Amino acid sequence: MKKTVLSAVLVFATAFPIDASAIPAFSRQTGLNCSGCHAQPIPLLNAFGRTFKAEGYIRMGAPRNTEGEWLPLPQSLNAALLFKYGYRKSDGSEAVFASGGGTTVMPGTNEGHCGTDDLSLYFGGRITDGDYIRIGFLNRNDLVHGHVADLRVPIVLEAVEFKLSAIPFTTRSLGVQYGYELSSGGVLRSGHWSVHRRETSAIQYNADLGEGGTATGNAFVLQHDLFYLNYTLWSSSFVPGANGIASTRYGQRYLRLVVTPVIADYRILAGIGRMSGSSYGNQIGGDVESRQTFIDVQAQGEVDGLGANLFLQQARAPVCGASITASIGTTGVCAYNGTVVAGANTYGVTERKATTLGTSLALIPHTLSVGVALRKASNGGMVGSNGDDAKTLSATFDLLQNIALHLDYSSYSGSAHDLVNAQKSRLTIQLEAAL
Repeated sequence: MKKTVLSAVLVFATAFPIDASAIPAFSRQTGLNCSGCHAQPIPLLNAFGRTFKAEGYIRMGAPRNTEGEWLPLPQSLNAALLFKYGYRKSDGSEAVFASGGGTTVMPGTNEGHCGTDDLSLYFGGRITDGDYIRIGFLNRNDLVHGHVADLRVPIVLEAVEFKLSAIPFTTRSLGVQYGYELSSGGVLRSGHWSVHRRETSAIQYNADLGEGGTATGNAFVLQHDLFYLNYTLWSSSFVPGANGIASTRYGQRYLRLVVTPVIADYRILAGIGRMSGSSYGNQIGGDVESRQTFIDVQAQGEVDGLGANLFLQQARAPVCGASITASIGTTGVCAYNGTVVAGANTYGVTERKATTLGTSLALIPHTLSVGVALRKASNGGMVGSNGDDAKTLSATFDLLQNIALHLDYSSYSGSAHDLVNAQKSRLTIQLEAAL
């Protein structure tokens, strides 16, 4: 069946319902359906989707342009609306994760909980496509809380076989990887293949601690067909200096190297990443230290003609170092270990680390995908009670190309779950629609 569709469906982590990266605005701009940019299950990017993102969202399709002297504008401003509604049921403790002996609680899920998970308005696409420079943008607005949530503006220079990009960005929840990332394995929060992202991505297992994923900065990217290198200067803040929100220096660093070969008909993304440094976080009113290292591998190909994906990640977040000092009072946060630090020598936790292995298979092309994942982790709590392992089954059924039903089930084990009332399992059923 050939028809132009107006959406690209995103997979979403139900416990924190405000992340997304593929949007119907780009379908309107290019005239392509979901499979033009995405592998199955969406939001996995295919080769063209990675190129579209790397070029700064500037490729045009069906729409006509308003072209004039010094005014190369799209005829329309591409917009999209995303809505998600879900059901969650847990068994045991309602803690989503434990860190440094503490917990974050989602009340009501033991009895079963229904609710709206996301309602967001997107704008995105081409700003200009000149002979030497290309500029695009992506913007998400959280309609539930009534504020801008994310904004990135890729400025791309094409240089023979290379692309050079400078990307200013800000985000309330997606972390420093929002600046630039092409993997669909969960390195970027909005680019994960399963609704239960902490259970299927070691990097996301460490994320959302401390500063909660706020990040503002500038990503500088060198990209080639065989690799990309990203060096980002940033802080754990949101739009610093705007609307009275305290400004901050970019004292944190993010270095990411990824190789992208094709091996035996499988497209590979294999990379390493390192976060370091500290900055004032204007959302918490104190210093935030980001210390995490990770490796990741993603392979996309086919098995008996069916789309197949493999994901492997290992992430480590050490305890806070002496470099975290107080900006206000005596409080700081070790971002990826989730530890609140009072003073310079009170850390009191072990390192937080995780390894995840997952795979997904498109059983019915463009209709049904299933996946399975294993997680081996330590949650950074007390020695002897920090084991935090998980097994996850995932399924995505596309009712239509812009309407999807997700079902994820995770069971938990390890010393952290041997405690009284500790969480033993979690079930998520989610319906999402984009238009």
